[in-house]
Amino acid sequence: MVRRLLKYFIRTVIVILILAALLLAFIQTPFAKRMIGEVITEVTRSSDGSGVVIGSISGFIPFNFQVGVFRVRDGSGDWLVVEDTALRISPGDLLLFRIRAKEVIVKHGSLLRLPRAGDDDEETPEEEDTPFTLRSLPSFRVDHLSVERVMVEEPVLGERIVATLTGRHLRTDPDDGGVVNLSLKRIDGKTGRLDLSAEFGVEFSPLSLDLRIEEGAGGSLGGLATPGAPGPLSIDLQCAGPLQKWKVDLTARVEEQGNLKADLLLDLTHPLASGTLEADFKTLPGEVRSESGRLSARFTVTDGGQNISAKIQTENLALPFGRAGGLEVTVDIEDLLRAPRGTVE
Repeated sequence: MVRRLLKYFIRTVIVILILAALLLAFIQTPFAKRMIGEVITEVTRSSDGSGVVIGSISGFIPFNFQVGVFRVRDGSGDWLVVEDTALRISPGDLLLFRIRAKEVIVKHGSLLRLPRAGDDDEETPEEEDTPFTLRSLPSFRVDHLSVERVMVEEPVLGERIVATLTGRHLRTDPDDGGVVNLSLKRIDGKTGRLDLSAEFGVEFSPLSLDLRIEEGAGGSLGGLATPGAPGPLSIDLQCAGPLQKWKVDLTARVEEQGNLKADLLLDLTHPLASGTLEADFKTLPGEVRSESGRLSARFTVTDGGQNISAKIQTENLALPFGRAGGLEVTVDIEDLLRAPRGTVE
């Protein structure tokens, strides 16, 4: 009986291996590769035209292959285009039903604009109001990511940016959470760099984040922070903890414009903040400049209400309609977000 069962088992394994080999050989044909791209495009397409469009596929699927063009669309058209992507997948992990890319190399990627939400007038089926978690995604890991040329078009940041992007040890796991390590460096003649490291739980809590930004004079991020022609910008943001008690340390500086320092404890689920924020500045929104200015603010929470006490002081203030020797504004507000009450002097 044992010998007979063993014989049937060996025959079954041989048949499975033969079928797997035939399937593997079939998907290497141009017809099958074209069909795979069409199936992915059709499955992801929605009624408003959004979805994913896959161009040509070449190479040895699923272990070492290339994708010609990868487009992500919404109802208004393409908003992300990725060209000439090469993927090297770990065969051992794939046999264990895990996706692990040892290497992902991209020649060119373009973020044309930010994605737009669908038409609110369309009748859509009601969905359960459940938060997005990593359990909604398959488990995957990317050991090394390299994008030789990233283009962020003007509609995104108000300035066209060309950079290189590298990443390492990117991982999502529906049971353990995820890890991201990315570095973006400008290559369009302007100086600028962004380094991001993050580690998060399954429901994105707890979340630790380390963000460092360095940008040269006249950069787009500095332009968002202060009007005019801002000098070099540097930002150092470090955060850690559960989203209900997210500890935030922020230091930002725009050369010859001002600097900011924040030490806060945030509750992102409401949101509420406790802690202090201090800033020295020479530029205010609009055509307003000051020889020197200072902001100090303290945030507190009482019975679920957000309180703020703040003071702004400036000297030799230049306004569009004249000048002022000095200005001092004191704010003391309780329950700011629900039923604000207090004083402004």
